[in-house]
Amino acid sequence: MTITVPTLPMRMKRKWDEDDTAVTDVNDNNSANTSNEDEEEDEDEDDTAVTDVNDNNSAHTSNEDEEEDEDEDDTAVTDVNDNNSAHTSNEDEEEDEDEDDTAVTDVNDNNSAHTSNEDEEEDEDEDDTAVTDVNDNNSAHTSNEDEDDTAVTDVNDNNSAHTSNEDEEEDEDEDDTAVTDVNDNNSAHTSNEDEEEDEDEDDTAVTDVNDNNSAHTSNEDEDDTAVTDVNDNNSAHTSNEDEEEDEDEDDTAVTDVNDNNSAHTSNEDEEEDEDEDDTAVTDVNDNNSAHTSNEDEGEEELEFTIAPSPVFLPHPPVSDENSTLLDGNDLSVDRGNYCSLLFSFVFVFLTFVV
Repeated sequence: MTITVPTLPMRMKRKWDEDDTAVTDVNDNNSANTSNEDEEEDEDEDDTAVTDVNDNNSAHTSNEDEEEDEDEDDTAVTDVNDNNSAHTSNEDEEEDEDEDDTAVTDVNDNNSAHTSNEDEEEDEDEDDTAVTDVNDNNSAHTSNEDEDDTAVTDVNDNNSAHTSNEDEEEDEDEDDTAVTDVNDNNSAHTSNEDEEEDEDEDDTAVTDVNDNNSAHTSNEDEDDTAVTDVNDNNSAHTSNEDEEEDEDEDDTAVTDVNDNNSAHTSNEDEEEDEDEDDTAVTDVNDNNSAHTSNEDEGEEELEFTIAPSPVFLPHPPVSDENSTLLDGNDLSVDRGNYCSLLFSFVFVFLTFVV
């Protein structure tokens, strides 16, 4: 006879060394909510949610629904001062050991920051960190990591920044970093890496915007780099690389725009193997417009055909029945026709030379 023992579903499985602590420190007309760990664990765990809010602030920290083994420090820290709002959502993940998945939100002076962290499956020795540093009436949103990578948003003085990071499958030793540095009433959006890659890649999206600028950087279905540096009421858009490549590539799109300029750089739809440097550079200053479209590779050579200009032959001279000589008017017509013929030959010659 078989005896069946019913089992209850377990939402969490952890092994050892965890301590689940929720700390809420709130002063002066603040609101803080900390929701901690629906999990089944054994002993000695340290899953800590810390919310420190001062002076009419609001902070919400939601922590870890996860399956993990040992020796993890999954910490959500929200430090908000002076009429700020911060939300930090941490780690739905499956991971093995020795990980430091930390979401840090530091907001001062009427700012808003949202950091959403790590839905991921990873092996070991990863540092998945989301950092949002916002000052003086700024707004920043950072969405992090379905893999091992880092989203950093540094925003000052009435700015808005949004960084969306990496849905990817990768093995180890990767540094997929999205950095948004925005100052003085700027807007920046950086969307990073949907990719499948092996190892030792540096997929970095950098947006540096100052003084009422707008920048949008869309990055990497492979290993490459999009850099947008915009100053003084500029607009820049960089769209990067949908490509299949193997290793050791530096596919870089650089847009440097100053003083009310517009630049658009569209980069590489390509299939390539290794050791390539496909770089699109647009440097625009003082109310200029530039468009650079780069490398749809798998192409052969440049081919061009120049159509020759038509050649106008002169009309035959018309003679009088009673005279064998042309009068003055007929002679001037002939001179005009010969001049036109000479000009046509010169034009055709210069066309082929150029």
